[in-house]
Amino acid sequence: MVYQEKDKKKWTQDGRSWFFRCYYDDAFGERKQKKSQKYFKKSEAQSAEREFLNSIKKTSSVLFSELKKIYMEDYKSKNKYETYLDTNNRIEKHLIPVFGDTKVSYISLNHFNVLKENISHLDIKTKNSIITYLKSILQFGVDNHDLDIPVLPKIKTIPRGVTPPRKYNIWDVNQFNKFISVVDDVLYKAFFTLLYYSGLRLGEALALTWNDINGNIVTITKSCNKRCKKITLPKTSNSFREVDLPNVVVNALNVLYEQEKDIIDFNNNFYIFGGVEPIARTTLSRDKDK
Repeated sequence: MVYQEKDKKKWTQDGRSWFFRCYYDDAFGERKQKKSQKYFKKSEAQSAEREFLNSIKKTSSVLFSELKKIYMEDYKSKNKYETYLDTNNRIEKHLIPVFGDTKVSYISLNHFNVLKENISHLDIKTKNSIITYLKSILQFGVDNHDLDIPVLPKIKTIPRGVTPPRKYNIWDVNQFNKFISVVDDVLYKAFFTLLYYSGLRLGEALALTWNDINGNIVTITKSCNKRCKKITLPKTSNSFREVDLPNVVVNALNVLYEQEKDIIDFNNNFYIFGGVEPIARTTLSRDKDK
């Protein structure tokens, strides 16, 4: 409601006397009262009241979990399915427990500090990726749904400082030969030999069918996501390519083909490593470790 201050002594020095007073529910469902500053005209106070009530409707009622759901629908349409699953899992694990039931306009630095404490055991790259997901979701609400989220500019990633270069354990040929000499399964022997000599990504190798092999040339046009449940395009446009295979790889694949071709209903659309479906990454990892 809009009122005019009856006591002129309480008017402002420049003559403003109109104000609005209204009630609303805060983020915890508690009834609160809002009394505005004073305005020159009744119409100005009415306009300010409408603006305030509209802002309450747009911001206070939106939970972080609701905004996250809308954000992930948009994210899914713009990213590979594998990337979507990884991102969604990380958000569900780290952000939803802290922010899920909080109305976005009431997210505070206290919430953010709880998040940082919860992820303090993670490496800095992972910490910052989680914080970036939080910022992206909130920014999505601001940009696409006109939400008022005051804490957003205060959410910062953690300074990385100097990070030592990552060390890789790269096998030379002698080390690989020692490894492959004790691989006693034809499928695994062909798989590890292909990976070592071709430089294919794991998902690219798992997505190969016998149609992709022509002599000593393998054609890369697809990839298998981490869960081996969906075949997607390769990681980048440059990933579409043809790779020359040395004889040691061709020979290993030929041995595998001779074994697999006797399977009932076998055809060249079968996945090289798995048959009807690509073999699970965890199975390959276990055999490598063995």
